[in-house]
Amino acid sequence: MFGIVLIIYFGGRNVLHIGWKAWDLASFTTFLACFTKLATKVSHASKLFNAVQKAQVSWVRIRLLMSDPIYDHYQKEEKVINDLTFDHVTTFYHDYPEIAVKDINFTASANEIIGITGEVACGKSL
Repeated sequence: MFGIVLIIYFGGRNVLHIGWKAWDLASFTTFLACFTKLATKVSHASKLFNAVQKAQVSWVRIRLLMSDPIYDHYQKEEKVINDLTFDHVTTFYHDYPEIAVKDINFTASANEIIGITGEVACGKSL
């Protein structure tokens, strides 16, 4: 803000022909616009510099925590499923009285892919 006040003061003196150079009003307006844009860019750059400094301080604080190894002592129990059998399965939606899927029978072996097709909203995703 102080910079703009100085620019207006010295620029105004130049427009009135009592400063360093003789300016017209257009020269002063152009100079003020350029100064304002430059001041805005410098302000953004200083904010970016502050953000980088905050990030560096944060990294110093959490670096030690991030470098600790993670020990996983959990041992996964393997369950082997050979076949999955649907034998006369019938189901319906809780809110809807009609049967959605009726009397389904199939067997799926391990690593076998089965696709279910049908109309939209016919109960495929039950």
